[in-house]
Amino acid sequence: MDITTYIRKQSSADQRWRVTDSATHTGMSLRPFTSPPANELAERGYVVIAPDALAFEERNWSSPSGYAEYYELATRLVQGRTLLSKCLHDVSVALDYLVARPEVDPLRIGFIGHSYGGKMAIWAPALDNRIRASVSNCGCVSYKQSLVRDIGVQMEFCLPGVLQIGDVEDIVRLVSPRALLLQATSEDVWSRGASAIFEHAVSAFPEGKLKLRCWPGGHVFTQEMRQAAYQFLDSEREISRLCHTSVCPMV
Repeated sequence: MDITTYIRKQSSADQRWRVTDSATHTGMSLRPFTSPPANELAERGYVVIAPDALAFEERNWSSPSGYAEYYELATRLVQGRTLLSKCLHDVSVALDYLVARPEVDPLRIGFIGHSYGGKMAIWAPALDNRIRASVSNCGCVSYKQSLVRDIGVQMEFCLPGVLQIGDVEDIVRLVSPRALLLQATSEDVWSRGASAIFEHAVSAFPEGKLKLRCWPGGHVFTQEMRQAAYQFLDSEREISRLCHTSVCPMV
């Protein structure tokens, strides 16, 4: 199955930005960006990859929208599997491709996500230690606080029996000792409990490696919030540059 993937990189010839839009690699079609964070990160000197998640964008085959998520979850659960494992596998495969590119330093990989992507920005680095710094925006709500009708458990994160083992704050602790920024907003239901998650997890991290920023507003990723996220990644990229001899941009 093809996975549509977006990648943008700096042209070494003239220092302008160019879009690679006609290449394929292991089933991945490379096309121009439409995401503001992707373009903005590329303009800051990052190599960026933005694969469509299963049941989203070009991988959403359902009409009305939402049935694809239900199908992808239900057909896996009856086989003893989960949709989350598939989504995390796709992230891992995207990283496999990315680190194989000559312009990418595998020691300086970052991750950024909003909403569903914000939740993945917690799970992905917890399970793939190639991710050295991650930003979760409006995606830090615990399972316990999701057990109400105005939130609910998103299908991609439906894990049978997970609350018998732990909760999202325990997943956050698994990211340590790598860097994680949690961004939450005052009126966003998917930011509920961000402070509690931070307080539970912060002791597992080296000083300054887990950060929390709270903003006014709803389920948004404003320009100001994005700039704060980029500055966090820039800071971690610089720390990594000082620790390693390579100077390639962190993804």
